[in-house]
Amino acid sequence: MPLPIIIPIGMALTTALYGVGKGARSIARNKDAKDTNVQAQRITDNAAWELESARELSQESLERLGEMRLNVLDKSITRFVSVFEKTHDVELSDSSGLDELSKYRLDKQALSELKTREV
Repeated sequence: MPLPIIIPIGMALTTALYGVGKGARSIARNKDAKDTNVQAQRITDNAAWELESARELSQESLERLGEMRLNVLDKSITRFVSVFEKTHDVELSDSSGLDELSKYRLDKQALSELKTREV
């Protein structure tokens, strides 16, 4: 009669060992999952920091661009308008030097002659 008792006990022990093995495997997988989650969170945090840094840099660049545009409009365009207002009514058709300039062609030979004259 001991045999009928040993078989169920053996089956119970086998089942228990199987369950313990599955539990240990589950614990290991759970730890791996937590480690992966921590690593993914670090990657996400790093990407968010880089995104914020890029946004701030872009904002600073846009502000500098705006300042440059204002500077150009305020100084360069203002000077151009001032000079243009002074010269836009000037009649150049009766100037004696314009005929000579209109005939003047600057080619390679003329350019080399100008260079030799400078020296």
